[in-house]
Amino acid sequence: MSKYFLVFCLLISSVSYIYADFVILEPVADSPLFGYSPDSNYGAQIYGYWGYYNGGQRTILLYDLSSINGVIVGAQLSWEFHNNMGSGADMWACLVTGGSWDEYAVTWNNQPAHDDSESSRLLDILWDTSSGIVTHDCTAYAVSIIQNWVDNPSTNYGMLLKKNPESGNLPRCYPFMRESANQPVQLIVEYIPTALERRTFGEIKTLF
Repeated sequence: MSKYFLVFCLLISSVSYIYADFVILEPVADSPLFGYSPDSNYGAQIYGYWGYYNGGQRTILLYDLSSINGVIVGAQLSWEFHNNMGSGADMWACLVTGGSWDEYAVTWNNQPAHDDSESSRLLDILWDTSSGIVTHDCTAYAVSIIQNWVDNPSTNYGMLLKKNPESGNLPRCYPFMRESANQPVQLIVEYIPTALERRTFGEIKTLF
């Protein structure tokens, strides 16, 4: 009995390490949005906007999650800066968008609505003054948000990078877009593949 209890304990403590898989996703569409030029489309630009400068600066992103089949257990966002300017107590936010958009037609004025509530934030962290490539953990809410997108692809309209509060010319930053040779804004998803979830306890015991 003690042998099987030990196996069970090892299984419970190690399952995430045995089964967890990672996928690094690059956007299939991305476009900066600039409140100062509300009717202009910037979909072909090599860097995005994230902050405020004579108007809100945002970036809208979409990821194809069809390669994921399983249970989401964690997520991160990783990006490379074209420029990161200033510092302060402002927040980097990443929010769920609520409607379809076209990379080469979306503008500030026709951008889809977004949900600013805490439960719709995939990222909500203090401004990082780093340069180069940075990677940050997503919020606890991101797991359920991404899981819903995986399970219901028709609800996936992407996400929006936005400074909070959206005011004050500093800090602001400019992450690279997919049109650049540099790293765009990547979504890193950790998940337990469905096929592994369905293994029987007897099959799993052989791993020990």
